[in-house]
Amino acid sequence: WKQPTSQEIIGLFDKNKMKLSIEQFQLDRKLEPVNCFSSQYEESDELMYDPCFVLPTLSLILKSSNPVDCKRFVTSHCLSYIITATSSLCYGVRLVAYDCLVHFTEQLQSSRFREKNQLLIFMETMKNSITKENMRLPSISSAFLVSTVHILIYPDHPLYSIIIPHLLKKPYIDLRDIPLYSTLLHSSSPQYVLERQWMLLLLFQGLRSDGDYYLYKRKEVFPHIMTVYHSPFTSDNSKTLILQFFLRASDILPAVIDLVWDHGILSWLHDLLKSHQ
Repeated sequence: WKQPTSQEIIGLFDKNKMKLSIEQFQLDRKLEPVNCFSSQYEESDELMYDPCFVLPTLSLILKSSNPVDCKRFVTSHCLSYIITATSSLCYGVRLVAYDCLVHFTEQLQSSRFREKNQLLIFMETMKNSITKENMRLPSISSAFLVSTVHILIYPDHPLYSIIIPHLLKKPYIDLRDIPLYSTLLHSSSPQYVLERQWMLLLLFQGLRSDGDYYLYKRKEVFPHIMTVYHSPFTSDNSKTLILQFFLRASDILPAVIDLVWDHGILSWLHDLLKSHQ
């Protein structure tokens, strides 16, 4: 019998399943097992990894005396899963997630690969942004960090030249703000379509709770997005993302009330239907 290495364990995680688990992370999931025969268990849970399994497993890997392949840890979406867990509503889930981040940074400092320095800057920036112990990150902040960490690993990514200067601009990220919101949404660069789609997808992924909505409200995201939809420079894919964004907003009661009473979303949708007839 041979004990599996950390690399072998990381290799067992399915990348697509891990990505889905990040995108649909259960914010209210507590760090306790759920009986698969109980009423709390749903068949859709089989399509995603359970934080009660993933986080302790990743914690054991990172605390191991054996070195961890940090680049593979990132490309396997393991680091992204941990970052997403910092937006959990459960105190215990966040506690394990932050513990994993500490040990990942220690592993990263002793590793050797080309993108190491960029990741060290990223981890330091994230650390400086946390102002309270076991702080819950807004979903838009964790979504931005997850998207950013993969751009850093791939220097040929079209947004690499935008993300790196943004990280170097300040030693922290303002968690009360939406990073690069105006820069990318109203971009006039030759790749404006890609930049706008990236931001729209980020806004969609970051809208998960009442708190996320109120952050968007302070930035007046909803009227801006409604205006962007009618822009002649908005692609069909971007328009689809905008409609998906408002569909997700319909799950948040304060958002629905404000969209109906303050932003005329019903009239806006009615006009859209008429224009497509």
